[in-house]
Amino acid sequence: GRSGGSTQQRHPRLASGPGRASLELGPGGITLGVDRAEVEARLRKNAASLPMAVGVSNHMGSSITADYGTMTHVIEVMKELGLFFVDSRTTTASVAAEVAGELGVPYGVNGFFIDNESDVDKTKTQVRLGLALAQKQGHAVMIGHVRPTTVIALWELIPEFLDSGVRLVSISELLHED
Repeated sequence: GRSGGSTQQRHPRLASGPGRASLELGPGGITLGVDRAEVEARLRKNAASLPMAVGVSNHMGSSITADYGTMTHVIEVMKELGLFFVDSRTTTASVAAEVAGELGVPYGVNGFFIDNESDVDKTKTQVRLGLALAQKQGHAVMIGHVRPTTVIALWELIPEFLDSGVRLVSISELLHED
């Protein structure tokens, strides 16, 4: 599921903790207490709406990623669909890594979003943080959005990546190197 050199990921709507309004989820969201059949139906519908997607990441979902039973349902369905999971670690109590490891689903942790604002300079600052992290630990997962400012920032930083020896790769490639 690559388009123009990028990897398309789906952001399923997973319920957050008590401090967040459940109305943020919208249709197709996954909440605590939903059985496996319903998790499967919702994830399959979400996957069908973006057939090029090869993975899933969460923007929120702390109550789901911290719940072993629900996360098991989610990861089982993702395995059936051949998808990987990138955890934005919206809670330190996340069990996503444990469940993904047990079920053999490729898993990664988002370091940070590079473009929370549509601003070239701010995006470049975030990408440089990711570059430093990659140099320190051997890799870094950064999530960006399809925005002109993100493309410009990345394009302008190519010389810095070349000089650093750090290679930009899709999350698919990174997760499947292991």
